[in-house]
Amino acid sequence: MAAQLNEPPALDAEPPKSVQRWTASDYAKNGRFVQELAGPIFHMLEAKPGERILDLGCGDGALTAEIRALGADVVGVDLSEELLAVARMKGLAVRKVDGHALDFVSEFDAVFSNAALHWMRKPRLVIAGVARALRSRGRFVGELGGHGNVAAIGTAIRAVGARRGADPALTAPWFFPTSEEHGRLL
Repeated sequence: MAAQLNEPPALDAEPPKSVQRWTASDYAKNGRFVQELAGPIFHMLEAKPGERILDLGCGDGALTAEIRALGADVVGVDLSEELLAVARMKGLAVRKVDGHALDFVSEFDAVFSNAALHWMRKPRLVIAGVARALRSRGRFVGELGGHGNVAAIGTAIRAVGARRGADPALTAPWFFPTSEEHGRLL
């Protein structure tokens, strides 16, 4: 039974409806470390003035604003209307878009994503959308939690959910691939 509890969600199925509820106050209080630890991945982006960049899973726009400060034309997308409202108050260009359903076509020089991809449980859909969004020779710079991240927490959540008859899709909110799994998807 333990193996069943640890199985990742199917990669090809339609994305589940999100049950995540992000509040701006909780994100500011509990999630600020995400921005603080983003330095290495942010520098890998190497944003340049005039580039058009998509920030996938932009949240409250903290890193989106940093990209804009480098002179790039940046668009942030996220599924949380409350966090997008905070980003809009910063004067950022943001849209409510599900990362599984990116509708951009050859619009961006780069797609950047920090600490958001593991919340998008259908990576093939996300990666296909990123590929469509990028211009020829565009780049994708993303960071996500890896295999084993919060494993004990995930196992406990799935076990409790199974005992209570919860929908398994709702008890496994993350996608934490191994490097090899993620490499095959790319």
